[in-house]
Amino acid sequence: MKQAYSLQVFILLLLAAACKGPEAKQGNTPPDTPLVVNTPPASSAMASNIVTTADYEIAIPQGWVRKDRVSGAYNLVMLVAPRADNYSPNLNVLRDNMNGKSLDGYIRTNLEKMATMNLKDQRAGDMSINGVHGKYLTYSYQIEGREISIKTYVVPKDGFAFVLTASCLLSQSATYMPQFDKLADTFKLK
Repeated sequence: MKQAYSLQVFILLLLAAACKGPEAKQGNTPPDTPLVVNTPPASSAMASNIVTTADYEIAIPQGWVRKDRVSGAYNLVMLVAPRADNYSPNLNVLRDNMNGKSLDGYIRTNLEKMATMNLKDQRAGDMSINGVHGKYLTYSYQIEGREISIKTYVVPKDGFAFVLTASCLLSQSATYMPQFDKLADTFKLK
């Protein structure tokens, strides 16, 4: 489990670094320039843009793109928003073996391991996606001088955790976190 979690953290950091712009600094949009983003339409309007895998389906908001990545044993599906302030907000989905742990045990183990990292504003709570009980985690961290905000949704099924990890710049949180919640609400296990 420790190796699996370490791989998840590595993937998260790698994805966050990959989403930074070439200048790798925050604030490339002048302060008086409004942040322009494509707000996901209502779930019914997303229906024509659905990612379907053997395990789940999730909507792709209008203007976002799908990028598939393989990292070790993980097949990641990334949904990437248009670049804003030299960063591409995104939500990625992976399936992780819970190794016989309950959902609470899986979350507790991951939170304990995260405690050794330099993460800020860690929070966890209960949530439900399409009638399936899950947990969420929120936190922020700094990478290469950029403050990144993360929200992770964890939904269990048949001994696996389906982990949806959303990231944006901390300065974009007010805009993107509600969008990530709407996007997570379209996630359906098969």
